[in-house]
Amino acid sequence: LFIAILNGNVAKSYAEGSEGGNKEIVSSGPKGEFVKGTVTLKTGVENEAGSGAALYVTARPDRPDNVPRAILDGTGGKAPPVLAARFPNPSFPFDLSLTASDLTAEGASGVESKEDLENVKFWWEGEDLVVSARLDSDGVANTRDPTDLVGRGFLKRRGGGDDGFKVELQGRGVGGKFFTGAKK
Repeated sequence: LFIAILNGNVAKSYAEGSEGGNKEIVSSGPKGEFVKGTVTLKTGVENEAGSGAALYVTARPDRPDNVPRAILDGTGGKAPPVLAARFPNPSFPFDLSLTASDLTAEGASGVESKEDLENVKFWWEGEDLVVSARLDSDGVANTRDPTDLVGRGFLKRRGGGDDGFKVELQGRGVGGKFFTGAKK
């Protein structure tokens, strides 16, 4: 079963039913806000990105994944992203929220119907999350540029906290610039 969620809707998909027939998955509206927060620029950092820039934000549970499997598949033990979004031409500080329209396939695991999306408690809800952000200077997710800005923050939910997250963007550093082809 594969479910894609775009613009707050579970895309129509088909799964093999128990009698070998197809079962239609109906579309649904957004569940609501999963996380909210602010992305800022670290003091002294300037946004040199052009008009085609985009901010990419992902959130994943802040806990190790299945370590033996992680060794075999190369994930390094990180849980998969459960939410991902792209925001074109942001200005900073940038307030955002991630909703059902931003669920990844891993984040939507177990959702098979409209009712599931509206009523399910996702496997990662209630967990602390690592929120990563990257201001991509050309707006293309699969490219890396030395001028891209990156940052990471945490959303603490355990212990009753959920005041949102804050991510400060900064340069990639010497190692990141080396791997992305910087001349300096």
